[in-house]
Amino acid sequence: MTANRQLVGHHNMDTGAADSKQFSVVFDGRYNANRLTSSYKPGQAASQASGVAIENNTSYQYIIGLAVGNKLCWTGAYLGNNGYDVQCPGHTDCTANIPYMQPPS
Repeated sequence: MTANRQLVGHHNMDTGAADSKQFSVVFDGRYNANRLTSSYKPGQAASQASGVAIENNTSYQYIIGLAVGNKLCWTGAYLGNNGYDVQCPGHTDCTANIPYMQPPS
């Protein structure tokens, strides 16, 4: 993705853009939630979220960024259900990268 961002930057310079680091971007996200609505913000109750950013400066429409948020950890759930004191994320082999009560952003 870094190489793609550099290619788009070079394309912007070649076309005479004032700032080669400004891209026209489209972002799409997906939430894995048991409820479709939230009174506070989208994805509040989601256990997983993912997003992709695609540039619109070139005809290739390169993917220039990805974001993934995961609250699920089977190892942590197994250990917690068997009496161990575990914190997700943070323990060995944890697959969660955000705490369970924090909404994905």
